[in-house]
Order: sequence, then C-alpha cells, then structure tokens
Amino acid sequence: MLQSAMDNLKNLAFFSIHGYPNETQLLFEHAFNIKFKVDLAEGIKPKTIHKSSDYFDFLKPEIKEHIRQVNDLDIKLYEFAKQLFYARVEYVKRLKSPDNHLNQSHSTTT
Repeated sequence: MLQSAMDNLKNLAFFSIHGYPNETQLLFEHAFNIKFKVDLAEGIKPKTIHKSSDYFDFLKPEIKEHIRQVNDLDIKLYEFAKQLFYARVEYVKRLKSPDNHLNQSHSTTT
C-alpha cells in the first residue's frame, strides 16, 4: 500500500507541501509553464499556528509511541513526499540557473 502511494506521488506532475509557498510556486510554474502575477508568499498572512507537534512533547511516552505506530505509513509517505518535493525543487532551480548550459545563449564571436 505504501509503495503504491509513493508511486502515485512520483507520477503526479505537481504536488505541494503546506508551508513552502515559494517552492510550491516554483514547481507549479515549471510543471504547467505559467508565471504567477504575484508571489504566492505575498498572499499568506503571518499568523500564529499551533501545530500538533507543539503539544507532542507533553504527552506520555507510551501515548507518543502509540501515535507513531498508528500513523507509521502516513509518516513514511510524508517523509518520502518531502524528499521528492525537495529533489524536484533542486532540479528546477538547476534548470533555471544561469550556469545551466541549456539556458545559456550560444553566441559566437568572430
């Protein structure tokens, strides 16, 4: 089941991970060959967000372990998704880099 979910994720042209608007925009623009008029990050207003991890430290060790066990496949999929997401971000950044020979104009001087 986990492998199937990982394969499905790999085959998606685009996916994002919440909390990374700049990287999400970079991948979206590349995948669909469009340019946003405004940066995604500009539309996100800073606010205090309480994540479940904020409370995790206060739980008893046996409760933490139970949570990890029942969410094991989700945790593994999320870790895989983060790795894939960042690999795609790095790939697109390399493509857009001025050092990339595919983006340089090959002018000749005589």
